[in-house]
Amino acid sequence: MNKVCGFAGHGSLTYSEKVFTLLKEQIERAIREDEITEFRVGNYGNFDRLAQRAVREVQNEHPHIRLCLVLPYLTKEITANRKYYEERYDEIILADIPEKAPKTTHIIYANRFMADHASIMICYVSHSFGGAAETMAYAKKRNVKVFNIGANTSFIF
Repeated sequence: MNKVCGFAGHGSLTYSEKVFTLLKEQIERAIREDEITEFRVGNYGNFDRLAQRAVREVQNEHPHIRLCLVLPYLTKEITANRKYYEERYDEIILADIPEKAPKTTHIIYANRFMADHASIMICYVSHSFGGAAETMAYAKKRNVKVFNIGANTSFIF
């Protein structure tokens, strides 16, 4: 069975080589210390794109790890560009979301789905509000090990 790492971070994150380096270091640590073999990332912001890129780079040295895309729902863009996504991810996972949940809450449920299925979460949270902060708090309540690299500092909650 795969040991899973999820990601949560601010979608508005500005690219930083320091954040990218911290991400790669945490991914390497997760593989080495927590025996993580599967990394799950969303598709809705700059942090998600940075995490995807970092896992792919680390995957060059650890070809046994998998990168999976977690989605709250299929979009026209993903359906129309299926091959593009299949080339970049080892698997596309649709989050288990309550059927009657309003569409405006689907990303929240997808983030919770990621935390519910993770052994650890790597986060970039630099302020206490928003979806990333809520996901990190949710993961902590579920006793998921959380590494927050927000505010250019690496520490464990």
